[in-house]
This record gives sequence, C-alpha cells and structure tokens, in this order.
Amino acid sequence: MTLRNDGILAVAILCSAVLASCAECRKPTDCPNGQTCVQGDCIPISTPDTWTDADAEDTPPDTVEDDAGEDGDAGDQPDTVPDPVDADALEDPDLPEWQPCTTDAECDDENPCTTDTCFMEALVCVHVDADGTFCDDGLYCNGLSRCQGGECVDGAPPECVDADPCIEGACDEGIDDCGWWTLDDHAFCDNGFFCDGTDECIEGWCQPLYDVACNDGSPCTEDTCSSSTDACAYEVVTMEPDLIGCGDTSLAYVSGANNLVNSYLCGGTSYAAHTAESLFRIDLASATTLQIDMETAPEDTTEFEIFILTDVCDPGSCVAHGGRSLSVPGVSGTVYFTIERNTFGGAWVNVTCS
Repeated sequence: MTLRNDGILAVAILCSAVLASCAECRKPTDCPNGQTCVQGDCIPISTPDTWTDADAEDTPPDTVEDDAGEDGDAGDQPDTVPDPVDADALEDPDLPEWQPCTTDAECDDENPCTTDTCFMEALVCVHVDADGTFCDDGLYCNGLSRCQGGECVDGAPPECVDADPCIEGACDEGIDDCGWWTLDDHAFCDNGFFCDGTDECIEGWCQPLYDVACNDGSPCTEDTCSSSTDACAYEVVTMEPDLIGCGDTSLAYVSGANNLVNSYLCGGTSYAAHTAESLFRIDLASATTLQIDMETAPEDTTEFEIFILTDVCDPGSCVAHGGRSLSVPGVSGTVYFTIERNTFGGAWVNVTCS
C-alpha cells in the first residue's frame, strides 16, 4: 500500500520522524563543492588518502559502499545516492506503508483515477484521487464514466428509445450501439394521443383502435374530447325546443339534426335513440290527454320514435314512449317531446289535447 489522499501529511511525518532534514538536500548536486548528500545532510567528502581509523568509525554505515571492482581501484568510494528513509523507521506502526521512488514514472499504479507523483522531499510515492475526471472502463453500455473515490464509476447508460413506441431497443455491447427490434402486431402501444383511445402495433407502427367516446347522456351538453387536457369536455348548450300547442300541426324537420342522447329511459325501460331528432315544448294548464300523431306520405314507411320528457336535459325523465302515434293521459305543466326517425327527412306532427 502506498500513500493516497493524505499522502502529503504522511510524507511530512516521514520527514520529521525519519530523515534528519528534508529541506537541506536530496541529491549530491544540492550540496556545495567538496560535500555530498547523505540522508538529507550535506557532509564533507573524504578521500582514501585522508581517511583515518576515526573517520571510518564516524562514517555512517550506509554512506560507504565497500564494493570494489575487479581491478580494486573502484572500491572504497563514498556512496553519493542517499537512502530514502531510515530502515528502523519502517517499523513505526503509525506510518503508512510506502513505495520508494526517485521519479514520478516509478509511482504509476495503473489506476486512471489517481494522480501519481514521487514526493521528492521524502522519495516516496503519493497517490491522490482524481475525482471528477473522465475515465474509461472499456464498456460502452456503462456510459460516460467518471472517477470517484479513486475508482472509475459508471455513468448514465445510453438511451435506446425510438420515437415509434412499436420499436424497442437496448444497448448492445457487441456493437457499441443500440440494438433495435419491432414489436409483434397487436402488441399494445401508446402514441401519446389520449383522444384516439387504445393503440396497438401494426407492422411496426402504433395505430389507434378507436376514438374515445365522450357522451354524458345529456342533450344539453356538447361532448368533445380535449387533447390539451387528455379528458372529455362537456360544454353546456342552450336547448331551444319548438313551442307547440294543442291543436297545432307543425312540420318536424329532423333531417340533419344532432342527437346527443344514446338512449331514453321510459318507465324503467331503456330505448335507443336514433341519429336525428326534433324537439318540441308544450305548456298544459291542466291535466289532459296528450295525443301526438305523425303524418307522412302514404308511400313513406319511415319508423318514428316519440319520447315525452319532463326535463329536456334529462333523458331519464321520459314518461312515455311510442311509434307513429302516442296517447298519454293525465299530462300537465310544461312537457317536452322528441320525434326521432331512422332515416333523414321531414314529417308532419299533429298535437291534440282532450
């Protein structure tokens, strides 16, 4: 283990506890002429001619190499390369393990997430976390990696999302890109449009199955689907029925009229409404039998539906139902009736009261 993060502090400890001085010298050229660097100190250089027995006893054991060459004239020269630390200091349990060095290259720990330097004041390696820098773990699908805590941490993976929901994708490490495939036909999808209802995949395209049906069952609202709110909207409209009285005859122009009602509820029975209708209002001062008859040309076989209501906006307020002719006793007050037919066109409506 070498020094990391707190390496500078640890080196400072080594300087004060192990070396005599970190500042005076670290190589022979740092010393004046006639001196060399030994364990951080500049000391006079002794020659063989001037050595005495006392000099030999005072010379530190690790400053002299007794390493003569074959001819005997290269030995007994002072060692000019200092030891990085005192060997005895390595046994200090309070100091971290260290790696000796003389150059930064010797400190390369092959970790892209550390900055590796040789701290020349103590000749030991220092490794500092390079947090925030980019690194490469060799895996494309891990995204853009960054250093954190001395380790290469994965980034966000590539997004493999196609604009067509019937095309799915995933990161493929083998091609360093997204791999794509088409969903099977009739697989559910979402094209992002609420008003076209449920969607399914057809030949790789997301197609709507049906439109959202917005109908609150009231003829007094205009029912629409809103794409801006992704919901049905019901706007109240003013109903303007044709006013008719007892004994009147009126032409019911049902052709092209809008029917906003799915069905009427008359006496507990639901009746389906047709696609065209006319609306009338009649005011009865007292209880009477209301008779409504439809008149058409003899050859006209149109089917009619007559519904009598007490509330024009409530299809459930239907009190009577009939075909071409309808007679209802005991009717009073304001009532409404609609005349519906299964084909487009017009007919005459006759109203009598008795």
